[in-house]
Amino acid sequence: MAAACPLGLFFLRLSNSYWILILGSVFAVGFIVVAGFHEALNLRLRRIAIESRVYGRLLARKHRDWEKLPEVDLPGLDQSILDTAEDLDLIQGRSLIRWSSLAGTRTGLKTLATQLTTFADKETVRKRQDAVRELLSLSDTRRRLVLQLWNLGSARSGLEDFAGWMETPFQLPAWIKSFSIASPLCLLIGLALLAIDRTSTGTILIAGIGFMLLGGIVNIALVLGFVGAIHNVFKSIDSHRELELVCNDWLAAFGQSAPSSELLQGLHSAIGDISNNRSAIVGLKSLRWPMRLAGIRLQPLLYFPFLILQCCVLWDFRIIFWLNRWQLQYEKDVGRWIDSIGQMEALLSAASIAEEYPDWTFPSSELATNTLFQAASMGHPLLRDDARVLNDLTIHQERPLLLVTGSNMAGKSTLMRTLGVNISLSRIGAPVCATSFVCEPMELATSIRVRDSLADGVSFFMAELLRLRRVVDFVQSNRNKSNRRSLVILDEILQGTNSKERQIAVSHVIQKLLTFDPLLMVSTHDLQLADMEGFTKNSQIVHFREHFVEIEGKSEMRFDYRLHSGVAPTTNALKLLELVGLQ
Repeated sequence: MAAACPLGLFFLRLSNSYWILILGSVFAVGFIVVAGFHEALNLRLRRIAIESRVYGRLLARKHRDWEKLPEVDLPGLDQSILDTAEDLDLIQGRSLIRWSSLAGTRTGLKTLATQLTTFADKETVRKRQDAVRELLSLSDTRRRLVLQLWNLGSARSGLEDFAGWMETPFQLPAWIKSFSIASPLCLLIGLALLAIDRTSTGTILIAGIGFMLLGGIVNIALVLGFVGAIHNVFKSIDSHRELELVCNDWLAAFGQSAPSSELLQGLHSAIGDISNNRSAIVGLKSLRWPMRLAGIRLQPLLYFPFLILQCCVLWDFRIIFWLNRWQLQYEKDVGRWIDSIGQMEALLSAASIAEEYPDWTFPSSELATNTLFQAASMGHPLLRDDARVLNDLTIHQERPLLLVTGSNMAGKSTLMRTLGVNISLSRIGAPVCATSFVCEPMELATSIRVRDSLADGVSFFMAELLRLRRVVDFVQSNRNKSNRRSLVILDEILQGTNSKERQIAVSHVIQKLLTFDPLLMVSTHDLQLADMEGFTKNSQIVHFREHFVEIEGKSEMRFDYRLHSGVAPTTNALKLLELVGLQ
């Protein structure tokens, strides 16, 4: 208003003072400067807020402060994968993905979840490890990329909107193109006729006014009819700016030369290779101008010129035609770009773990003779560093069944989850919580958390049987079709029946699974299982134990969570009854 009033007074001839013109011009220039400064300040504040969120997340992850780690919302998985993911805390609650992820976009989060929960062969794991090691040496680059990807994830539209626009492009009806040419042409003809003789009152003047009215009415009708749909198109691909910044940072990191690791070379070709006409950085550069021109509607100083252009030449329609041509050119490439962004985020998450835990180790598959698994100082990665107890474990080929015995709360389930979670973590190319960790890549199948269902009329025992049926079918399918070994984890199975039948049923399930050559971990309170035929010759038996201390005249139970060979020598059920006053 401060600029408009004096300028209006001057140009409407209500004041002839040039001081009024100068004052209005100064206010106008000042407004432009302040508006530009305000926009830059808002951008800076947004980036500071994102940096604060990222570094806050890193601190929360380091201290396992789960209250400050954001919850992860992921789509449903296949039932066999979902069972294992829930049992091992891979994707829900205080989960591996919630702890490990630095993904800023939903695409990156989905990619990370997929890699954590699905099998990766030896070659795939090796490529991811090589890429993680290379990224580990580029700490500044990783920081910039993570911040840009979080900026992209917080944009008004995301990668998924961009992908959706490519998959279902907005196409104006065919007749619109003809009208978009004819109606502006009518306006131009009308202007030309009026320019022939501005004083004429005859046929030429009437024709000129008629052409202008016809063109103007058609243009306004088209604009009003399609303004919502066109606005949604621009909104869907608003993330192109942030996506281009990600590509620019990638290019700045590696320059003209491709990275050395094979996986990063492929990502570089898809994202930041300026010599590749199908790369994201080249494609997004050609998208820059149509989106800038589309964005003038959002500039306060250009809004009125935009309205004039819209009514006269159907400005937004021209931009849409331009975008449609861009879609046709890059429709087969955008999916590859977005998939590469997701893979990049998974690798950045893994590299960040490697930087935070230099004493952890990258898993190896070079097994010693007759060995299925070997780990030294292995711990659960989701436990706090000061609460984690490390154990050594070796499982031999001739004894593929690890029978874990011990008292309540002694650490049996934690040991089995420790192995499963570390194997899942190794799939993304990250180091695992151990000083040595050697095993071949394995499928995971578990039965740990089983629930009955009153709504479906399924008892706890039947729910266990159904879960075990899925486990057996899964392991059989993997071994018969793809020759993949499975790690099967069974925690206190078939508790819903009497002990005699339970022993027979558990033995039958174990013998069935052993025919498919898995690595099998079974926990049990039933010490008699260790003496049953079929267990002694196939099993390696270990246990956890407890001890009691007297504190101020009261007996308290303590655990060291250390793994010992052989069957557990003690039980604690009766002692627990006494401690809680039930005996």
